[in-house]
Amino acid sequence: MNEAELLDEPITEAVVEPAEPSLRETIEAVVDSGSASEGQAPEPKPASVEPAVATAPAATPPSEVAAPSTELKAPAQWKPAVREKWAALPREVQEEVLRREGDTMRLIGSVGQKIRMADEVGQHLQPFIPKLTASGTNTQEFLGDVFGTIKSLANGSPQEKAEVIANIIQSYGIDLKTLDATLSGRISAPPPDPRLVEAHRRAVAAETQLRQRDGERYQQTEQTVQNTLTQFASDGKNEFFDDVRYLMADLVESGRVNTLQDAYQAAIWANPDTRKILLQREAVTRAEAKTQRAGYARRASSSVGGAPRGPGASTHGQNLSLRDTIAAAMDEQSGP
Repeated sequence: MNEAELLDEPITEAVVEPAEPSLRETIEAVVDSGSASEGQAPEPKPASVEPAVATAPAATPPSEVAAPSTELKAPAQWKPAVREKWAALPREVQEEVLRREGDTMRLIGSVGQKIRMADEVGQHLQPFIPKLTASGTNTQEFLGDVFGTIKSLANGSPQEKAEVIANIIQSYGIDLKTLDATLSGRISAPPPDPRLVEAHRRAVAAETQLRQRDGERYQQTEQTVQNTLTQFASDGKNEFFDDVRYLMADLVESGRVNTLQDAYQAAIWANPDTRKILLQREAVTRAEAKTQRAGYARRASSSVGGAPRGPGASTHGQNLSLRDTIAAAMDEQSGP
């Protein structure tokens, strides 16, 4: 190939575009980052939905009155049905649970990188396992020999490097004539054309600049998405976000919903665990409303002289709307 052909030959290095993560991966990253700090800055948990029982306040000496404290939030990793029982736990038990959860997350963060590194080494080592087993060599010895060879070639003396290469030639049966011809061809090869080198340098610089520009745009977009998800997850109205985040991602990516709020509402009713809790809360609310209306009806029926009257008695003097009066009368007739 002559000089003109070298200059005209296109450089075929491909520009690797950064792959955008899916919404599922982005949501998971946000939730994991939020879970790492669980127990350090807990958010208030909505009040329990169980109907309150009216009891007379017990007399407490002034010295024993406890100072108001911030309500702790149940760990996000718990199932929704279990989190509903969080408020019933004593304060010291909640604090101990959050402390252990925090210790666990810190432990995972400290060993996570080591586990990933071990997995990568294991993947590269897997093809050699049958040969190592057949030769009676364990993986620790094999890795020790490999890294020892690399260390000798990188930092050893000329004599040590020559001995390492000689052992490799003998172990793998490398033909010396072929090796000599290969080394002679490389040593005697003419230096590359400076113009070709400069053209290659400029192409690499342009590719680097494009990658940097695309990376900045990608980081800005990713940061915006993460901020939006973090704000949504921290909103107390979206208490089941951790339980339905994957289903939300599927709904958004499929195009069946247009906003995160729509995805959340659809997901909490589609998830069996969260739907059960929502139905229980609605039942409690209806029961409380029915009890309240029945009380209004009884007070209305006995408003004259303290004598009870029928369901159709006048509610004069009561602050009830026509709708409430009718509903109370119906509840009174139907019974509890």
